[in-house]
Amino acid sequence: MSNHYLVVVLVSLLILLVNVSTSSAQRQVYIVYLGEHRHSGKQTWEEIEETHHSYLQAVKGSREEAKACIIYSYKNVINGFSALITPQEAATISANWDATRPPINQDQFLRRAGYGKDVIVGVLDSGVWPESQSFNDEGMEPVPSSWKGICESGVAFNSSHCNKKLIGARYYLKSYEANFGPLDPKLDFRSPRDINGHGTHTSSTIGGRRVPNAAAIGGFGYGTATGGSPLVRLAIYKVCWPIPDKHRHGIAIGSLHAVKRNIVVACSAGNSGPTPSTVTNVAPWIITVGASSIDRVFSSPVLLGNGIQVQGQSITPFKKGVSLVYAADVEIPGTTTNLTNGLCLSGTLSPPLVRGKAVFCWRGDTFQALEVQRAGGIATVLGNVFDGIG
Repeated sequence: MSNHYLVVVLVSLLILLVNVSTSSAQRQVYIVYLGEHRHSGKQTWEEIEETHHSYLQAVKGSREEAKACIIYSYKNVINGFSALITPQEAATISANWDATRPPINQDQFLRRAGYGKDVIVGVLDSGVWPESQSFNDEGMEPVPSSWKGICESGVAFNSSHCNKKLIGARYYLKSYEANFGPLDPKLDFRSPRDINGHGTHTSSTIGGRRVPNAAAIGGFGYGTATGGSPLVRLAIYKVCWPIPDKHRHGIAIGSLHAVKRNIVVACSAGNSGPTPSTVTNVAPWIITVGASSIDRVFSSPVLLGNGIQVQGQSITPFKKGVSLVYAADVEIPGTTTNLTNGLCLSGTLSPPLVRGKAVFCWRGDTFQALEVQRAGGIATVLGNVFDGIG
């Protein structure tokens, strides 16, 4: 992979104080940083100096005083200047810049970054569903020559599923099977294909193409779906498999070796909280990313038989009145403990007691809805334990 440099753009004026002795007790040397040159290659050095003088003239009152106090004009790598001015004058320059600088919106940032063009992002997750329109390569340029990876074939996945957007895909099972035995083909694909959608979700969030007329199941949230950097190339590494109580070992160590090779590593902060010390992947060389919220709520209240209405959220339209049972009351005897009852774990629900009903499960295992479906249930209601915080 070729080296890519992470450029941090400062959108507000930066004024640095340089501690030097001067003949005046009030005046000090300040470095005024104005960001990048907006018309790189089109301005002469004299024009750049004139712009710098204008900032100083606004506080000094005359062109002569402005030219007299300036020390250096920075014209090549950065746009800025150093000058011998008072703290009050420095504050005025900063305030004037904040009032006049043009706003920078998200689209401008994306354009400056080329929408991620020719940046390769490796995603370590549960695989990918390559048919998603988020991974179409229409209009994209050829795969960068620096890419040396492969598109590994397996169950329901072959090299034709990769393209100029989804440039590579692999899966890693040896460690999993050494610890837990052969993969159950009913639980997952022996290939890079994603069975539960998590890897597809994360990779499309990172770099999915713009897809118009998109919506969640049931038609909710209609609009255009897009990833953060829609022109990045995606390399998928399937490392997450369906096992109970799975812990992610070695992420910090593995990412350290990646960072040493100039590969930026970003990891999820996890889904726990809001109690203290629940953030994960906090090694200092990792960019730890927390989830954000959206400005929409897909309200789906549950009306109980006693007339009580419980507020909830769902993307599944469902109005049919059905019997609701609690998972702990319809379990197969001996399949749960005091710690696991009510969680709808695999193989715990009794089909004769569940068939045709909705089941309330405490939120826990990823495949709870599948267990309800296996037992003949027609709907799942997931509940979160109230912790009294917030």
